[in-house]
Amino acid sequence: MYAIIDAAKLADVQALADKLAQLPESALLYIAGYAEGRADAAREQKKEAS
Repeated sequence: MYAIIDAAKLADVQALADKLAQLPESALLYIAGYAEGRADAAREQKKEAS
């Protein structure tokens, strides 16, 4: 039941995480807020479609 991990994809994700770690806190908060807003919009759209 173990997932097979693609080493190339893992390296890409690690590189992205390293770059995100270098951003200032204000930029990270902006990104988090944007992502949360998009998720809320998707949930709202799904609710309206039901």
